[in-house]
Amino acid sequence: MSGPIEAQLLAAARAQVPLLAERAAETVASRHLPAATDRLFRDAGF
Repeated sequence: MSGPIEAQLLAAARAQVPLLAERAAETVASRHLPAATDRLFRDAGF
């Protein structure tokens, strides 16, 4: 089922794609999720 909550989460995820792409090399090199990215996910409701 798809509803307003799902649509909001999907929109939030799509909005994060450019920033996540910028951070990808750093994330791979450090082999862990940066605190700023974790915070971004939590603030978005994930």
